[in-house]
Amino acid sequence: MDEFERLPHAALVLMRLRFGAVFGVIAVILGVFAALLAGAGADIQAAVFAILAVAMIAGIWVLAAVVYRSIGWRLTDATVEVRQGVVVRQHLVVPLPSIQNVTQSAGPIARVMGLATLTVYSAGPNTPNVTIPDLTEAAAVRLLEDLLPTAT
Repeated sequence: MDEFERLPHAALVLMRLRFGAVFGVIAVILGVFAALLAGAGADIQAAVFAILAVAMIAGIWVLAAVVYRSIGWRLTDATVEVRQGVVVRQHLVVPLPSIQNVTQSAGPIARVMGLATLTVYSAGPNTPNVTIPDLTEAAAVRLLEDLLPTAT
C-alpha cells in the first residue's frame, strides 16, 4: 500500500461538529451583538458583527475541511504511518516490532456516526505513539486485529 488512506466522509462531518461546538458559541455571541446593535439603531456596527458571525461559520466549515484533508494513514509490511498537520506537517512512523499496545475508543457522537479512534502505543523513547482519528468502526477493528498480533 503506497498511498495514504483518507478518513471517511463522516469524519469530516464530525470535525465540523467539533469545531462548531468550539467556535459556534463565538459566532452566536457575535450574532446576538448584531441583533442588539440593530435594535439600538447602530446599523453599521450590527452589520459588522453579523458579517463576523457569518465569516466565523464559513471559517469553521473551511478549517474542518483543511484539517480533514491533512490526515492520512497507512499500514505497510514494516510500519504504521500517520501523516497529519496543516501548519506543521508531521509524518509519524511506528515500526511494527515496536508496537506495545493498540486501543480503540469512540465518544458518543462518534459511535452514532460509526466512527472510532485508534491509538498505537510504541516502545522506546524515540518512537512516537500515533493516533488515527475517526476511522470507520470496521477499519478500526481491522487495523486493531492486524496490529495486535505484533504487540508484545
